[in-house]
Parts: sequence; structure tokens; C-alpha cells
Amino acid sequence: MPFNLPYPKHRFLSYLTDEKNYLAHGSPLKNLTVLKAIRKSKDTEETGHEKLLLAASDAIWAMWYAILDKSRMGSLTSNDCIVKTNDGKR
Repeated sequence: MPFNLPYPKHRFLSYLTDEKNYLAHGSPLKNLTVLKAIRKSKDTEETGHEKLLLAASDAIWAMWYAILDKSRMGSLTSNDCIVKTNDGKR
């Protein structure tokens, strides 16, 4: 679908996440039609073997992952956020 707005794409995506409460998923896949949880990582962290669907409330962060060349960045792309409740649930 052509983008025909007079604003930069990143401003439109930020509007959707900031004002309309959408989440953004950054992927380099151009023909992605379905999002489903998968896990291709080989890391050994606590979340290393979980199937995940990653999304962000920050459109710029999602765009970063959409254009990132992970083969050139190595471990610079490692990140996670684990939130636990008072009863220990994640």
C-alpha cells in the first residue's frame, strides 16, 4: 500500500503508538502477513528458549529492528525486559 501522507513514516507510526495505543513489530520481512510466536535464538538466558512475539509501544524502536542488519551487529542486539509481580509470576 502506498504511503501518501504529507508526514514522514516515522511520525505516522509514532502517532499510532503514542495516540492510538497500537504496538509496533519491527521485522525485515517485507511480505509478513501473520505474526506468530517463534524462537530462533540460541541464547542461554532465562527467556532463551521461550517462543515470543515481540512488539513495542515505541515505533522508533520497532523501526530499528526492522532495518537492523543483525549479521553485522553481533551481541549489540541482545536485550530483554522481564517483569515479575510480587508473587513471583512473570
